[in-house]
Parts: sequence; C-alpha cells; structure tokens
Amino acid sequence: MKNVIKQILREELITEITVNDAWTKFYSNVEKFPALKGDETLFHKLNDLYPRRGDNFNKGYFTWLYNLIRTNQLKEEDFYKAKEYLTLFDKFFNKIPAESRDINRFRNLNDLYDVVREFEEGGDTMATSNKDEIRQIKQNEIDKVYEDNEWLIMIPKTERASCLIGKGTKWCTAADEANNAFDSHNSQGPLYVMIDKYNDEKYQLHFESNQLMTATDRPIPASYFFDHIMEDSGPFEFLKQANDNFWDFVLETSAEDIASGGYSETFEEALRSDVSPNVLKQTLRTLRYGEDSHANYLGYVYENDVDNIDKYDIESLFEHSENMDEQDFDGIIRHLTDIGYDFDDAENENIKKFVEDKTQLEKHNIDLGTRYEIDKGKILRVNKINIGEVLPYNVSMDNKTGNVDLETLLNLIHQGHLFESKFNIKKLLRKSLK
Repeated sequence: MKNVIKQILREELITEITVNDAWTKFYSNVEKFPALKGDETLFHKLNDLYPRRGDNFNKGYFTWLYNLIRTNQLKEEDFYKAKEYLTLFDKFFNKIPAESRDINRFRNLNDLYDVVREFEEGGDTMATSNKDEIRQIKQNEIDKVYEDNEWLIMIPKTERASCLIGKGTKWCTAADEANNAFDSHNSQGPLYVMIDKYNDEKYQLHFESNQLMTATDRPIPASYFFDHIMEDSGPFEFLKQANDNFWDFVLETSAEDIASGGYSETFEEALRSDVSPNVLKQTLRTLRYGEDSHANYLGYVYENDVDNIDKYDIESLFEHSENMDEQDFDGIIRHLTDIGYDFDDAENENIKKFVEDKTQLEKHNIDLGTRYEIDKGKILRVNKINIGEVLPYNVSMDNKTGNVDLETLLNLIHQGHLFESKFNIKKLLRKSLK
C-alpha cells in the first residue's frame, strides 16, 4: 500500500515541477524513457510544442508527444504541426466536444487535426500574390511529367514551387519558410505531386522516404492507392518507370496494411516482381506475423530461402492455422517442403507424416494436383493432402471424390497401369472413396 501511495505522489509531483526539474529528476533516465535517448535538446523541443504557463511542465501533453515519438508517429519535420494543433486544442478546448477533450485519444497528428481544423484560420501557403511571379514559377520551376484526362503529375524544383502546387495541403514541403522541408526531401529525390482531376484531390509521393500522402498529410498504403484511387494504367505505368525501386516502395508502404487484412492485386504483383532481397525478407516476415490468415499464407509461399524461416515462424503458423483456409494451410506446408525446409524439429506429428508421405510420393513420380490416366480413359487426380486426416490424400476419379491412405493411392496408380480389368480399380475405390 505504501508503494502505491508513493507512486501516486510521484505522479502528482511530476505535474507540479518545472521543465528543467522534470528532465533532471525523471526524463534523463534512458532506461525508463528510451525514445528520448538521453537527449536533453529533444526533450526541450517537445516541451516547446505545447502551450505552457510560465515554465511549468505539463505531463499530459508531454506524455502524448513522447508516445508519438516512441511509436514513430511523429517526425521532427512535423514538430511545427504539433505545435500548431496543440495551440488550437488548448485555445478552443471548451468548444471542442466533450468526448474529444482527452488528448490521449488521438493516435497521431492527423487525428488531432480532424478535431481542431474548424478553428484554423485560412491562409495562403505562398507569401506572394504577384501574378507575374506565379507565372514564372509555373513555367520555370515546375516540371509537368505526366498528364491525361484524369491525372496530372508534377515535380516541383524549388521550395516556392512546392508551396504553390501544395497550396491547401498540410504537407511539410508546402509549409511556411521556417518549417518547410522541401530541400531536405528534394536532396534525396524528386517529389511527385499527383492531382486527381476528377475528384480535385492532391497526393504527394516521395520514393526515397517511402511516403505517399493525402492532402491532409495522412499516409496511404501504395497498394491501396494504385488499386482503388489511381486505377488508370497510364499514370501507374509512368510511376513504375520513374523509379527503379518502385516495387520495393509498394511493399514497404503496404506490408502492415496487408498483414492486418488488406487485399491488393498490386501488392501481390510486387511480391512476384524484382525487389530487393532485404525488402522482400522483411515484408514476408511482417506478413507471417500478421493478423490475417491470407497474409500469413503470402508470407510463406513467396519465401524461397529456408534460412529466413525459423522455428518461431512455424509456431506462429500453427497458432493461426485454425482460422486459416484449409487449402492455404496445405499450400504453405507443400511449399515449405518443396523448398527444402527441415521439419525434423517439428512437434506436430501431422507435419512429419506429411513430409514423409510427400517424399514417398516423389519417389514414385507422383505430384499433387496432377491427373493420371489409370485405366482406359479413367482419370485419377491427386487433389491434396488433408493435414490431420487419418486418410490424408484427397483424390477424385470420375464423379467420385474421397480420402485414401498412401498405400491405397499407390495401388490405384500402379494397378491402373498393370491391369486392364476395371474390377480391381472399382474394388479399391469402393473401399476407399466413401
């Protein structure tokens, strides 16, 4: 009980001290606050982002900002946005709906902006109204690299060009001069500003920093963008050719979304394309540990290096197996055996039996999913192996389908070739296909 009281007093104390004392007594501890990395300058930058009364430390605002840093939801280039939004939040607190007054309910800056945007004063992101200057910028400082009836894609070459074509957005590359991050981004690679003419929407893409953003600076998975927003083949093909790492970009910006249950034809095309080995490795690992069973499936069947799959991956697979489509699960096990994964340490007896039986089949040149002529036009198809079944092989012959064991399956194949009489085949089928 004494420890609980001490903890409560400690928590109360931290809200009543100065910023400097908060650093000295608490936040300089790297073990307890690893995201700060012992950086006092970063600590003070975060404290400068929220409204303060004198030099008092505000634990509520600071904790929210710290958690954004810790979860990679806040970059230093966006500190100016945090300051702007928190100023509005604090100033108009009493006008904000009661259910939205808890700062901790906002998972990122965009969530906070959705609440405070109505209190934001309009303003031009360019400090110029000179028509001749704007005309000069459009002619000399913006490259129009693609245009059709639906889409316009431009590359700004200067900061003021970025502000001009980014007008009305929340991009850091279109912010005022003090907070503008255009030069930093442009030094790494060109910015692509894409305008959906039909819907009057702007998007910004930067391959080098893996960013694809809406006008409100919300990230979009590239796979979703190309499947559902930029559905036209023209601009899509242009962007594919614009950067050698296009498919890496798709995987890196989309893996988390797919792992959580998203579906994308573009993403699966990226998995089949020429991507960097390290990017593919990390993507497949993300999928294998994702929440969605189809993502788990993709994480295994596109893996061709057994060294990238460890015992814990297999354990994770079996944890999800009860929710996985039976065909997907069979496909994963089949693929892993095809690429030579060693199941010797597998604790699941069904997997061991699967590997043993599959090896036996291969010795007889029998493949799953293959049709065999067994007796004067009769076709036998070995459909799949049902993991966990006593009679694991599912086969079809004419309009009959059922499960058979390995010995019966081999007899069906070999007796069909050895004997012309259908009696032996039918006898075996009557016994097995029930």
